[in-house]
Amino acid sequence: MSLAVAPVPPVVYRVVHEVPGRLRVRVPLVGADPAYRECLLWLLERVPGVVGLRLSAWAYCVVVEGGERQAVFACIEEAGREYGVGALLAEQPEEDWGERFGWPLLALGLGAVTMGLQVPVPAWVMVGVVLWAARPVFVSSWHALSHERKLNLDVLDALWTVIHALEGQYVPPALQLSIGEATGVVRDATARQTSRRHSVLMDLATMQVRVERGGQEQLLSLVAVCQGDVVVLTYGDRIPVDGTVVRGEGFVDNQNLSGEVRLQPCQPGSTVYASGLVVRGQLWVRAEKTGQDTRMGRALTLLKEAPQYDSRVSDYAEQVGEWTITPVLFLSGILFTLTGNWHQALALLQLDFGTGVKLASATAILTAVRQAAQYGLYIRSGRALEMLAQIQAVAFDKTGTLTQGRAQVFDVYLTDVDSNTFALLELATALSKGSVHPASLAIVEYGEDFGIEPAQVATVEVLPGKGMQANWEGEVVRVGSGRWVRGEGVDTEVVSQMHPELKAAGYSLVYVAKGERLLGVVALTNPLRPEAEPAVQALQDMGLTAYVLTGDLLPAAQITANRLGIPPERVYAEVLPDQKVAVVAELEAEGQRLAYVGEGINDAPALAYASVSIALKGGSSLAADTADVVLTQDDLRSLVYGIQIARETMGVIYQNLGLVVVPNLSIVLGGVFFALDPVLAVMINSGAILLAELNSLRPSLPVVPVLPTTTDKPRAGHTTILFA
Repeated sequence: MSLAVAPVPPVVYRVVHEVPGRLRVRVPLVGADPAYRECLLWLLERVPGVVGLRLSAWAYCVVVEGGERQAVFACIEEAGREYGVGALLAEQPEEDWGERFGWPLLALGLGAVTMGLQVPVPAWVMVGVVLWAARPVFVSSWHALSHERKLNLDVLDALWTVIHALEGQYVPPALQLSIGEATGVVRDATARQTSRRHSVLMDLATMQVRVERGGQEQLLSLVAVCQGDVVVLTYGDRIPVDGTVVRGEGFVDNQNLSGEVRLQPCQPGSTVYASGLVVRGQLWVRAEKTGQDTRMGRALTLLKEAPQYDSRVSDYAEQVGEWTITPVLFLSGILFTLTGNWHQALALLQLDFGTGVKLASATAILTAVRQAAQYGLYIRSGRALEMLAQIQAVAFDKTGTLTQGRAQVFDVYLTDVDSNTFALLELATALSKGSVHPASLAIVEYGEDFGIEPAQVATVEVLPGKGMQANWEGEVVRVGSGRWVRGEGVDTEVVSQMHPELKAAGYSLVYVAKGERLLGVVALTNPLRPEAEPAVQALQDMGLTAYVLTGDLLPAAQITANRLGIPPERVYAEVLPDQKVAVVAELEAEGQRLAYVGEGINDAPALAYASVSIALKGGSSLAADTADVVLTQDDLRSLVYGIQIARETMGVIYQNLGLVVVPNLSIVLGGVFFALDPVLAVMINSGAILLAELNSLRPSLPVVPVLPTTTDKPRAGHTTILFA
């Protein structure tokens, strides 16, 4: 079964050239999607009779020598069906800038030549050019009337353009059309351009899998793996299926799925999940779920089915101006009936709050986006900036977002009077070196910082879920969990007696014992990011509610939240990716406009469902591709800057409404009572746009957010590190 996350449309392709024995096919996805390209190459190499093969990404073409043409076409389509890439990337039509700008500018130039230089140009030519340039206006008007059954601002523009053109006034409509096209281009530049590339999906989709069938190992593509197959996995392999270990022992890193720094010990009977990474040992896994039925597949399905919002910043101008359309048409008709003067009647049709506000809003958005980049934020769209200004709550992933995402030794606590810190670390580092467990790595790093030389021990025995042991000086040295060493006859109660503060602190403890004597414990922590505390404090001072969502255990999550001033009732612990989506949906349903901040693959579905999704640059590419906002400097304080910039920018946009309304009303009154020249009216309107644009540049001024300074005092967050 494939890992497709949605129904896949047919792959678009066409034959460019064909001669006997040689076929050239243009396939846009070949250039757009590396995963599709690799998949297609793999399929075509297995077509009987193919003697030559070349894929050109820049030319979007496939050249095949030999083989049946229908087999080639089948491979092109099969690659899209099996791997789902056709649903992720669509062929985008190129923007025809000549078509978009050429006709309005031509009409403006001819109008200026005709009216300014008195060069005779046939009237039918001028009328035709102006009306042809106004095609988008006519199309929009017709669509509004025939499909939406309502009037829009383009209806007024269409009437105004037609009547002026028929009366020989070519410059006003041409100038208005040129400004309108410029407005649309700038506004479109703020549209959200995101392609959710799903890097993990692609990695899994193109992988080769070793499967044991009939007592023999076979190398198959993932699509060929069926339920019940036994998949053979060794060190460094990514698990492609959900299933049960039937043979072998090892460790699996599930951080892609859970987001937590936690290794899972595996032995016969253990359940493993797709996207897990085998970091030690060899496993034989019986496939129970494949493709989109796996946990990771369901997470990606949730991501694909996430609600899609309009990517443009809300069109404030249309909200203000739509209610004026019917009254304006009605009054214009009455005025023409009473006066018989087209110029006075047309003056009312010039009431347009839209153009100025649209263009100035786009300028404000783009200015704010550029400024945000200087403060360490990449804001993907105008819609994201708008929503960022409106958020009422922020939900944080814990591990890797609020904390540094790795284990760190906080301190060593001795329990044996005959031992010392250096002797304990010599033994602990001796057993830990060579291990990939987060706790072992932290102990080795801590020992290196102190210049510790690991003791020379015999072969280290790793006991999954317990720890490690080795013989040294005739005694067994154990480094691992308290439950394990206690079961080996070591008294662990001495820790709580000598160091009662450890229980309240919530550290993860690694016990070091020699024989039946407990030498001491190594306290591990997952330290907070240095900027996490001031950033969360600043957000709460701005009136935002902070939440913590994590796959970690509740005690560790609550300790971290307490350090940050987040109350326990706002902590959601032990939640998987799909459960994070449910929590986000629940908070949104309560009326809170929520921003979600995360960095892992497991955060991607929740990121997609939040009103605003925020990812850290140092996290997974899937999270970054999903997010509306990316913190490019991996600094949570950048989010505070971003919210301040967004709020100021939205305030500027609302101010622009007033800056555009007053001149527009002046134009209408001047045209009705004083026969204001149409060209002058357009110039006044353009002046109002310029004024609004200058106002829109204000977000580029320095913004100095009030942020508490980070403290030099070490503050530790916590994570549950299972010694495995």
